Amino acid sequence: MVEEDSKLQVFIASPPTVFDAAVILRTLYTGLGVDKWRAYIVGLGSTVTPRLLLESRLPISVAKQYIVMDAPDLKDTEAVAVVDPRGHPAWSIEAQLEMLVIDYAGFYTHSLQRAIHVKGLGLPLLTYEAIAVIYELYIRRNIRESNCSKAFSLDPKKGLYIARKALEALTLLDNYPVLEPNTLIYALRRVYLSEGYILDPTSYHFEIKPISGKVLEVIEATAYARKRGLRERGIVRIVFNGEELRVSDWRGEIYRIVLDYNHDMACAAPGLIASREPKGEEVHGVNIVLSTS
Repeated sequence: MVEEDSKLQVFIASPPTVFDAAVILRTLYTGLGVDKWRAYIVGLGSTVTPRLLLESRLPISVAKQYIVMDAPDLKDTEAVAVVDPRGHPAWSIEAQLEMLVIDYAGFYTHSLQRAIHVKGLGLPLLTYEAIAVIYELYIRRNIRESNCSKAFSLDPKKGLYIARKALEALTLLDNYPVLEPNTLIYALRRVYLSEGYILDPTSYHFEIKPISGKVLEVIEATAYARKRGLRERGIVRIVFNGEELRVSDWRGEIYRIVLDYNHDMACAAPGLIASREPKGEEVHGVNIVLSTS
């Protein structure tokens, strides 16, 4: 039975080694987080072993909640997919699949006549086929569907500049996306200077929760009026949660940039995208894409 509280059920049947199951689990955890999947494993015993935890690098609390060492109640429907190097290419599958079966021995596959057979790269190594399928059907599409309609810029031209500089500042800290404060503050200083204010950064705060994978970065600065004897105007607050960069001041929220680390893209507003990929017009080493779709 497919559970309704999880978006993806993954059934790993008779993996040849603990490592094979661990790699798939690690892909699910790093790509989808902690609340969008549940894994069932048959053939590695009745309990989650320390070796499986070590090789998958999953937090114990995540493993206890999202891994079941038993077979699910399989239903033979078109919402079930079987990883098969001879199947349909994953990119061609439009249906939303609720369960993915990785059956190394083929025992369960015979009972799934209506299931869709899907491949990633067409490799004979089922573990890496499974990883490719998970990435294409779930991780990549999840990224692709990140809502650029959430992006907002009080001034689109300045928002696009902030988006470009945010891409320059975007980096990984122990596999977590963060923004280099100095690069971002430099960009915001130029934006506010054009409006008659000088920014003076006052604090940087980083918070990373390893189990959930959540990131919170907060940068605060004080704005001073340039032509009024450097009189204090207000606080500028910059918040980044790993996906969205929000800039607020005494006027409220004035910029909301949506960032995609995996594809080096940043949305400053719907249809207004900065990208490092080789398309569009290059501006200062970063390409600009104006989308009309």
